[in-house]
Amino acid sequence: MIHKLLALAGKPESLIQYVKDRPGHDRRYALSSEKILRETGWRPKVDFETGLARTIEWYRANAHGRPRAQRRVSELLRAQLREPGVGRDKIISSHR
Repeated sequence: MIHKLLALAGKPESLIQYVKDRPGHDRRYALSSEKILRETGWRPKVDFETGLARTIEWYRANAHGRPRAQRRVSELLRAQLREPGVGRDKIISSHR
């Protein structure tokens, strides 16, 4: 995964930093979406590689708006912590 991400982002693999495994850390995650696909009939519109490439393209194209959006999310979270009655619905509706 990280190799694909770096390649699509045009970054060198020298950015990868290997760290010691945490005790009890799973060596490998083997997930299957077969059950949900079989039971719901849902299928992705694009394959993983295409979706990853499009996501990177979107972040590049929208880099100018991220700091503003991150500030807004931080403001909303701080407001929620200050005001005990502020719930998720108010935060989401004030963000729209």
